[in-house]
Amino acid sequence: MKNSIVYLPSDKQADLEVLVKEVLKRLYQTVFIIQYGSYARDNYVHRGVRGGGIPTVKISDYDILLITSGINNKRAETILDNVEGIFFTGKDFDRDALVPFINDDIKNFNKFIGESRYFYTQVKEEGIILYNSWKIHSYLPPSVHFKVIP
Repeated sequence: MKNSIVYLPSDKQADLEVLVKEVLKRLYQTVFIIQYGSYARDNYVHRGVRGGGIPTVKISDYDILLITSGINNKRAETILDNVEGIFFTGKDFDRDALVPFINDDIKNFNKFIGESRYFYTQVKEEGIILYNSWKIHSYLPPSVHFKVIP
């Protein structure tokens, strides 16, 4: 896993900082917040161009995996929907990156990492830990136990 988002433009770093802060204000059971997908791989699209030079408004999503402990998944989803609503206040759905959250319990996360399930191994290999509570042991290597965004 990577340990920094400094390669992202400052507006993207600011967006991720807001997301992390809003999640932590509302979802106290958060153990890890991990960014995965195109922003983590550094092959995201902010504005694209189709063949022939035709502009498109294709925008990569901020793919975020939340690892929680001790909260009902439905309750966590409701809270994350609220976070997304707060994040998009004053933004344009057609021009700003969407935030598809995935929430998983730490027990499931550890189990799936241990079973080498594809999605989870990809997150482990490509992801960036945006927040680590330092509360619960996981299958993430010790070298990535840190907080990128306070």
